[in-house]
Amino acid sequence: MSELYNKIAALCAEKGITVTELCRQCKISRASLSDLKVGRKKNLSTKNLSKIADYLNVPIEFLLNMEQKETPVLTRRDERDIAKRLDMILGDLATPKQA
Repeated sequence: MSELYNKIAALCAEKGITVTELCRQCKISRASLSDLKVGRKKNLSTKNLSKIADYLNVPIEFLLNMEQKETPVLTRRDERDIAKRLDMILGDLATPKQA
């Protein structure tokens, strides 16, 4: 069984639906996922993969196990600098401009 199929089936289970229902909702042939399940196919078309990802509310990269870039970690100094800059911007917005 393909890893992609397993991931789709697990997400369907989390949503409380069957893979057949997913196919019906996404207007995708059930045979395409059956082929994926038994190994006759290695992947799905981009169009079908996009429909499934949208329906399951996950990025396509998640379904394909592609690494997603991690959110950068901010240091305390970064946070202070951002807070100062935000305060300056808010102050500029609050101050009426003189003509």
